[in-house]
Amino acid sequence: GQEAGRYIGENPRLKKLAIAGGSMEWNGESGTLEWFSKLCKGLAHNRSIGHMSLEECNLIEKAAISTITTLSPFFELNANLHRLEIVSCNLGDETIRMLASALSRRENKGSLQRIILDANGIGDESGSELVHTLNHGYDNLTHLSLGDNELGSKACIALGDLLSSPNTQLKSLDIENNQIDDGCITVLTNGLSSNTVLNELRLSFNCSITQAGWKTFSTCLQNPRSSLEILDLSSTNIADDGAIALGRGLMNNKTLTTLSCHDISANGMPIITSHGWRSIFGSLQNKGSALRMIDLRYSSIGEGGLLALTNALAGNSTVKMLDLSYNKQIPAAGWRSFFACLEHPNVALEEVSLRGNNVTDEEMTHLSRALRANNGTLESIDLGDNSSLTSVGWAHISRVLCDKSSAMAVYSSNHTLSSLGDQDDIPADLDDLLQLNQIGNKKDVSREKILRYHFQDGKTNIQELIDMNSNILHHAISWSCTNVTGHTLLYNFLRSLPSLVASVNIIANTSGAKRKRLS
Repeated sequence: GQEAGRYIGENPRLKKLAIAGGSMEWNGESGTLEWFSKLCKGLAHNRSIGHMSLEECNLIEKAAISTITTLSPFFELNANLHRLEIVSCNLGDETIRMLASALSRRENKGSLQRIILDANGIGDESGSELVHTLNHGYDNLTHLSLGDNELGSKACIALGDLLSSPNTQLKSLDIENNQIDDGCITVLTNGLSSNTVLNELRLSFNCSITQAGWKTFSTCLQNPRSSLEILDLSSTNIADDGAIALGRGLMNNKTLTTLSCHDISANGMPIITSHGWRSIFGSLQNKGSALRMIDLRYSSIGEGGLLALTNALAGNSTVKMLDLSYNKQIPAAGWRSFFACLEHPNVALEEVSLRGNNVTDEEMTHLSRALRANNGTLESIDLGDNSSLTSVGWAHISRVLCDKSSAMAVYSSNHTLSSLGDQDDIPADLDDLLQLNQIGNKKDVSREKILRYHFQDGKTNIQELIDMNSNILHHAISWSCTNVTGHTLLYNFLRSLPSLVASVNIIANTSGAKRKRLS
């Protein structure tokens, strides 16, 4: 530890240091703590590290206090430090107060941009002191993560002051899984009322917030000055009253791009009914809606909620990614209406996850019909962990990706869908087609499929070209002859139509004298 610490302390080029303890117990008996203490003594002299990370060091109280005391010169005097991560190190309240004190004496407060202190047992009072420190001089701080701690009303008051400060540049705030209740959410909402810079807010796992609290919070979504783009409300107790209020808040919102509502349920049972989901999804029909990604994993939205989502998507052209994984409350037949909405010309979905649902072979017939009519935007649909799917269902998708009945049918097949999720039971031929569809130039994809299934391995379906309209024949020849397989196709085609070659010779023999080149 001493040698490593000396190297770190004297190295002027070191830019990042990461120490991960894993499951190791950091105590005196193992000798690990002694090694770490010697390393920290050297680290305290370093002035070049810009990104420092300590993860899962599992420090006991005295060790944590000793560590931060030793590292105080590093925090105070290292002008290059811009990112500080201490995660799952069991710092405790006294250690956080010492860290706050060191940061208050920091000479170059403007360099620190990211602070991540998740899962450190930070209490309400010490958390308040830390945030208060960060509200004085840390005007370039853009990311603050205090998730999985014990923050309550006092810390939220400090956070509210930070959010409402005219000098704040905070763009991302993560306070998931703390002791945030209705009073806390009211204070935070008040802070957000004048904030114009925060882009990301994570409130997941704060189950003490009631429907009254969510009603209060929804008002900040109506604020025309709000700049929120990412909102995580996962694993909370939002029910119909809260969902309806959030839907109203989103109705005229023009900034939110990502909404995470996964695992909003009680032991797998719905707590938001179709009435509540209808309000949230209704905001998708807002012409100014900017929502691009919606996460609804494990949310037990039910058939009624899915229908509300389906109707909303039919009039939406912004949502690109949708995760509906593990919503087993939806019966197999309920997916049919959802698949039908994929045929709508306005639907812009590119990635959809239906992993772990009740999709069967019968529903795959409806999906295949939708994929044939899709406007060419859908690139991925994850169907993994749908145990009822068999080779019969996968065959429907294979025919959509490559209808081998004719060259024109192949050309008109789906050349966009390139992924069905991470799974082992996809037939080899379907997997080959999915890989082909990963090619960016879709003209190349369709060409490759036609050549592969009609003009390779002994297949010489020249009649496909012979019967083609003469107005587009030359386009088809030019289009196909861009590789070795295409050259073979052209050779076989000309052999089948000797009159075409003769016509070319006649023209060549009667062309007359050479023309003079224009000057």
